[in-house]
Amino acid sequence: MTPQERDLISTLLQRLKAAGDGQPKDPEAETLIRQAVAQQPDAPYYLVQTVVIQDLSLHQAQNRITELEKQLADAQAAKPSGSFLGNLFGARDPAPPPPRSRSRAAVRGPAARTSRRLRAAATPRSKAMRRSKVTRRNSRAMPRVAGWLAA
Repeated sequence: MTPQERDLISTLLQRLKAAGDGQPKDPEAETLIRQAVAQQPDAPYYLVQTVVIQDLSLHQAQNRITELEKQLADAQAAKPSGSFLGNLFGARDPAPPPPRSRSRAAVRGPAARTSRRLRAAATPRSKAMRRSKVTRRNSRAMPRVAGWLAA
């Protein structure tokens, strides 16, 4: 055990001691905990280990949040006003968002679809699998064909 780990465990145990002073206990919960410890005597060790790890993670998360909030505040403070007179005559509407980009398939075009078909054709498949795909394709096309014939 490192000195830092010893300090973390000691701090946790001191917090537990202070929390237990004068606090009423739920008898049912206390019985359940005592039974669990009787069945697994190492439970307090693992519980302390878990709490120390979670406590460290919580402190790291709090520090990261503080850091990100500071970065956001700095970025907002450094943001230029946008004009010589600033917002003297009222704030301007923000610029509209840029247009959404097309999907990858639309950007790639027909060549991507063709190469996908070639890869699929090169992949060995069972006859039953090929047949079921053809059947699905034909069953989707049948209503269209029936509509054309009726017209």
